[in-house]
Amino acid sequence: MQTIEKGVGALPGVTKARLNFSDRRLAVEWTGGLDVAALLAKLDAYFGPARERRRQLAADPTGVEAVLADGAKRARAEAQRTLELVRAAVG
Repeated sequence: MQTIEKGVGALPGVTKARLNFSDRRLAVEWTGGLDVAALLAKLDAYFGPARERRRQLAADPTGVEAVLADGAKRARAEAQRTLELVRAAVG
């Protein structure tokens, strides 16, 4: 988040940039003229790889489910080991 704010804040004329993920808004304060095309290009460059990865994942929901199931299986095993340690320590 700070990276986005710093990047946008570095654009000529921008005095302040605040990103709010909860309401999906970027607030930008500026003086003089703001190069909106440069702002959009910077945002596209930053979010482009994440958008592409999302497209790839959306195209393979079965693969995503498999990765999630594997992660859940490993998490359950780790939680089980942790609970065994806790039970042994508590008595």
